Amino acid sequence: MKQFVRGFDYYINITRSPAWLHHHVLADEINARLLPWLEQHREEQFFIFAHYWDPHLPYNMPERFRGGFSRNREELPVKKAGDGYDYVPGWGLADDLPEGDDLSIDLYDDEVCYVDDCVGRVRTELEELGLRDETVVIVTADHGEDLDLHGLWGHGTVHDTTVRVPLIIRDPKSFLQGKRLQGFVQHADDLPTILDYFSGGSGNPRAAESEWMPTLPERFDGASLRELVQGKKSAPEEIVVESGAHRGFVSPPWKLIWYKEEKPSELFDLINDPLEIHDRAAEAPGVREELEGRLAAWVEKQLAGQRTDPIFAVQGAWTCYIGRKGDR
Repeated sequence: MKQFVRGFDYYINITRSPAWLHHHVLADEINARLLPWLEQHREEQFFIFAHYWDPHLPYNMPERFRGGFSRNREELPVKKAGDGYDYVPGWGLADDLPEGDDLSIDLYDDEVCYVDDCVGRVRTELEELGLRDETVVIVTADHGEDLDLHGLWGHGTVHDTTVRVPLIIRDPKSFLQGKRLQGFVQHADDLPTILDYFSGGSGNPRAAESEWMPTLPERFDGASLRELVQGKKSAPEEIVVESGAHRGFVSPPWKLIWYKEEKPSELFDLINDPLEIHDRAAEAPGVREELEGRLAAWVEKQLAGQRTDPIFAVQGAWTCYIGRKGDR
């Protein structure tokens, strides 16, 4: 737990244990400690990192939120992919939708709704304390869920089901409300964005309020998004994504998935195949080889010859394969 405690004046572990219990923690339990802390420290400058474990397996949201997204299969929006298959966005192939009353996708959406409600209570608390317009709120997630797409449960892959996550920044002093940005950003951008936002720089309205923030280091793996939000620069047109045992190189419309195991890379056309079902590596070997080379060059640049590739020190990915009917 040392890496979580470092740099914080207060560290609250709801489970009071290093055991593997955190994914059972409810968002209400987080708020039960967070909201009183806000009231007690309302006169101070603060940075808070609150980690809500919902939505996450097990889907154990309070009963009042269960069943809110039970939907009739006949009412789901069906789209036609360029590759010819019918699919329901966020669900999967229209001809292969899950069955049963307690659908994992419905339960997952119930948990999203539950967390949304809990985040809303934090927003209400900030308003009641007179801090709403004085506080920058950033909401993001560390991963999505495969939800049986590709026969997978969990979130250890680099399919879009896992790596496409929200990033919401609210600050009425600086950012235009309701503005949506297109392009790639990544988790590694979060830290430099926060530090840049509060530690100075021309035209930064928050800098004067935050003398306690450190100056920016010379190098980050990511980049500050402040100028992107202000329209002063464009988002990258391609990006690398990683998990415990896989890397993805996304250069639209192509997406390469590389495996550290002795398994051939896969290649997908995200425009015509949004569910990443049809591996085109064999039919477009030139594209596969080019993206593999560009990915290898990116890795070499990051390592700068100074260390071993850390992906080979990770013991695989935490992803469970559930065999379908007839599988052996």
